[in-house]
Amino acid sequence: MSGSPNPVVESIPHARRYARALVAVADEGDRLVERALSNVMDAGSGASFPGHRLYTSISRLHRDAAQGPREDTLRRQVLLLRALEDLDNGQTAAVVGLEEDVTQRLFNEAMADARRLVSADALIIEDEPVTALEIERLMTECGHRVIGVAANEEKALALAANSPPGLILADVKLGAGGSGRAAVARILEGAPAPVIFVTAYPEHLLTGQHPEPAFVLGKPFDPTALAAASFQAVSAGKKPF
Repeated sequence: MSGSPNPVVESIPHARRYARALVAVADEGDRLVERALSNVMDAGSGASFPGHRLYTSISRLHRDAAQGPREDTLRRQVLLLRALEDLDNGQTAAVVGLEEDVTQRLFNEAMADARRLVSADALIIEDEPVTALEIERLMTECGHRVIGVAANEEKALALAANSPPGLILADVKLGAGGSGRAAVARILEGAPAPVIFVTAYPEHLLTGQHPEPAFVLGKPFDPTALAAASFQAVSAGKKPF
């Protein structure tokens, strides 16, 4: 006889995405989730929405380990919870332990910072023209400089060789143009850069096998989530794997 679904277990994939985005490194994010799970399993019940307890534990552990001003850390957590995890302001406030007016202020400030303070030379690897144009438009609005759009591996490698990117946004499958993941791997052999995979096949990247990317967004993507991911990926300044 099967029991009722465990809400903590069901929230693990989302928690992994959140933790990886917080620290911008897949392995470190997964270790953070493991530590958070130990705390949650020992804490008993009390969640008010799916993922509440796990998000809260991850956020607390991240704040305890973070360097720099506490409000900067909270601002990043609020941004990712709202934009990437699609929590509403009340849920976000419950996770980080702040009043709703404070979390709204932090979110507004984080979105303004994302557009004002962080920019990079972005390479887009995408074989769907409409999607590529949308990503290019959004990256430009976020203050990034788009150095090129590639629909296949060969063009992606040529663009990267001509102008090393500071941010890569890539689809996984490029149809007849090959593999976006393979193109990224070859580009990173020359110089490390943060990578965001924007794909209709996120399960191909989250298999439990290593290496895995720190930033994965499913298609269709939310523009705010992509903007937030680009801000965190560039500002974290760490390798993507």
